[in-house]
Amino acid sequence: MSTVTDLHFPNFANEVGPMLLAAGDSHRLPDSRSLDRLEKELNLATCHVRSLKNAEHGINALAPEILGQIFASLDSLRALGNQADLHHASSQKSRALLTIMHVCRQWRSVALTTPNLWNHIHVRQAPHPLVSLSFTSSGHLPLTIYYTEDWTRTTETTDESEAVRVIAEHINRVVDLIMYIPWPANSPKARNWTILDREAPMLKAIQIIWVASSRRPESGSIVLPRLFADWHPQLERVTLCNYTPSPESQFRDLRSLVLHHQSLIQHTHPGFCHFLPVIAESPRLEELIVDCEGSVSDLRSPPDGRFLDNPVSLPHLRILALGLCSRWRAETTGDAATFLSCLRMPDRTSRYLFTMDDCEWELSLSDLMDRGRLQPSMPRFIRKLQMVSSKDLDWWRAFALEDDPLTITTKLDVDIRATMITSGVLSGVEDLVLVLLPPYPCLLELQSVFESLPSLRHIAVSGPIRGSVLLSNVTNALGLCRSRHPSVVSADDGSLSNFLLESLSFLYYDPSRLPQTEDDDIQVDGTMVALLAEERARRGVPLRQVVIERCRDEHLGWIQEHVTSVASIKRWEGYPGDYHEKLILKKMLARVQPQQLRSMY
Repeated sequence: MSTVTDLHFPNFANEVGPMLLAAGDSHRLPDSRSLDRLEKELNLATCHVRSLKNAEHGINALAPEILGQIFASLDSLRALGNQADLHHASSQKSRALLTIMHVCRQWRSVALTTPNLWNHIHVRQAPHPLVSLSFTSSGHLPLTIYYTEDWTRTTETTDESEAVRVIAEHINRVVDLIMYIPWPANSPKARNWTILDREAPMLKAIQIIWVASSRRPESGSIVLPRLFADWHPQLERVTLCNYTPSPESQFRDLRSLVLHHQSLIQHTHPGFCHFLPVIAESPRLEELIVDCEGSVSDLRSPPDGRFLDNPVSLPHLRILALGLCSRWRAETTGDAATFLSCLRMPDRTSRYLFTMDDCEWELSLSDLMDRGRLQPSMPRFIRKLQMVSSKDLDWWRAFALEDDPLTITTKLDVDIRATMITSGVLSGVEDLVLVLLPPYPCLLELQSVFESLPSLRHIAVSGPIRGSVLLSNVTNALGLCRSRHPSVVSADDGSLSNFLLESLSFLYYDPSRLPQTEDDDIQVDGTMVALLAEERARRGVPLRQVVIERCRDEHLGWIQEHVTSVASIKRWEGYPGDYHEKLILKKMLARVQPQQLRSMY
């Protein structure tokens, strides 16, 4: 022990003993310096005794490298999935770090010498004690930096400039930079951009997002000035919200370009063609997302003739998403058709187009599916069709053509739906998913849909099937009414349709009345499904599988007489498997309105 503490216990005892004996004699009391020295030595010895006791715990037998990785798993900023949770995750990380460093000297030493515990940093406008420690303890590792500031302040502050300056000092190590800032053009805050005008040789991804009391800048999207001395050779991903790149873009050779809430002065719609010069600088794009907002105006950029004659080739593009957002005036999708004509992308590129309910469609089915294709003469093969109620998505109109599935909302333009049914493009569809909420499609419309799907094998219908209307419409459209009442349709059509149909699922889905527990008393009447199964078995085209959620037991028994496999499932609010109906369109809408871009404060 003496080699560790420089404390020799026999000498310590010999020195303290006489002092204790002399405690009652005021003439023989030791001086305060001697007592302070002895107290310091004793405290040091006590610390080492505690260290020896701590060493007996199993976790302290781990190698420092392993213990450091355990600590790193507590970094909630590293695991941040939804950036709307940034402040919560940052607070969690701060608490975890402070707790770790106050457990014992060994843990504090391990934490401070584990760089990847410190390289995800949340820089706030006001100084935070952990920020400078994070930059120091992260060593030479690449950095992910989140920057937020108090958007309620309208003028620049010293703290704000200092926080940006701290980021700029370490910009040479930054790989990901996410900034939530309200820096209006021609305001004192805009001077902060010049602080960031330094080379960023390691920067791979940047997100610049407007966050303020107003949802958007008063002057429309803010054109970004020059950043990072125009030197960011590894930059691949750019996401801007209410900020926009200049036509003479500093962003080149990107793999992902995401532009949200793009508008011009007085919140007019700039038009998708406005961004063609920026897109042309990145022929390796794999993801392109643009959503514009505002009413149509003469300020929209006309398409550059060079792009009509020589379209921008994007041979690696996997995702194209276009959004039109406006609740003030009727919008138009005509610009989207021109924009698509100025691009050339692979046939397998996933296409997403969203508009508000009050937007006017000027796109045809051919525009949606074929414009911009590298090989437009080759037919598109669609194996899965999903039709989802617009009501389930706040009345958005949506069209999504992914690698295989085609997804549309029920409020998609009637001419497009009619062309889709009569063109034969759906002739190869084998799987059909219907998510239907009132008002339901009429019997004749459903009948025309089923008749346009001669290869159909599987149907899954979700909706408030507790009532009889939806089940009745679907089963009758599949031919039940025609087989029992041939006079309902033409005389030459008295047989069942969809002879290849093998399985049929009816799932209970009512967003306003989801079951709360597994034992909820909701029961579904399966009579119409039983009649259809019976009729198909009698005609020699039996169903192989039927699933009805929360179906009555007596009806299940009836269906089992004619179907090989019959099942009834139960789902409820909080059900581990969740409701897939919620996700079909919401995942796609998230491409043009991601959750993390909504207000975080």
